Amino acid sequence: DYLSEDKAAPATTAAAPTPAAAPTKPAAPAAESECDLDPKTKALLDEIEAIKVKYGITIEELEAVLSYRVKLSHLRITHHKEIILDDFDHREVKMDALTKSIFLLYLKHPEGIRYKELCDHRSELEEIYLSISGRSDMDSIRKSIDDLTDPITSNSINEKVSRAKKAFREVVDVRIARFYYIDGRQGAAKRIALDRSLVIWE
Repeated sequence: DYLSEDKAAPATTAAAPTPAAAPTKPAAPAAESECDLDPKTKALLDEIEAIKVKYGITIEELEAVLSYRVKLSHLRITHHKEIILDDFDHREVKMDALTKSIFLLYLKHPEGIRYKELCDHRSELEEIYLSISGRSDMDSIRKSIDDLTDPITSNSINEKVSRAKKAFREVVDVRIARFYYIDGRQGAAKRIALDRSLVIWE
């Protein structure tokens, strides 16, 4: 007879059978090491590393170039400092005066500028800002430029670079916009990737 649920089992009851071991999961295949690569693939990876070092670009930037056949537009800066994408239906990229000033400064310097070196371009930045802001309060203007060129105690430069990036992303696809806005690795010179042969200054 079966034991009822409230009756204890006799002391001589045999031990319960050992549960079966859980099935062993198959081992994940080992990642292919560089030694296992065929010569052609290894040579290609070496070339990619050399390109990254030569041009100072990240793998993400290189992927953007390799993954997409991006059609870029000429970038025209009008007499009134409007930013126009000529080949994209003459779309205007709108920015506030300070953001536009820092963008135009970087556009004039294809070699790039580190944030900590912005103070060396203070006069040039002030001249650009004066030409587009329409402001006449020099004390206020100098304060704004001081904040832009002092990345240690002010976050103004990060804010303006972020606004410029957003301005282009609102007008064109991100895959295209990345060639036009200011970008770069932390601590390195920031620059605009666009080939300057596509830039037209009126």
